[in-house]
Amino acid sequence: MLHTSRQSCPKLRKITSHCKALHEVITANAGVKDVLMKESTRSVVSWLCSAVDVCCVLSNPSDADAFSTTAVDFVKYLSSTQKGAMQL
Repeated sequence: MLHTSRQSCPKLRKITSHCKALHEVITANAGVKDVLMKESTRSVVSWLCSAVDVCCVLSNPSDADAFSTTAVDFVKYLSSTQKGAMQL
């Protein structure tokens, strides 16, 4: 669980802006999304979940929802593959 303090909130906001930029690349570029889904789905899901946590701490539900939706898409993909089904 993240704890907010006077110094950590500005840092978390910077992290969130970087996460939003990366999220836009993932969702806007089908080629990037395909590569990530095939090669590093678990890492991306973990990152997205961390981004959701940060957004919740910063009371930013719209970004948290967007990150959550993308994480669900990646989990659905992972569970639909034979390799992914064995890993779950």
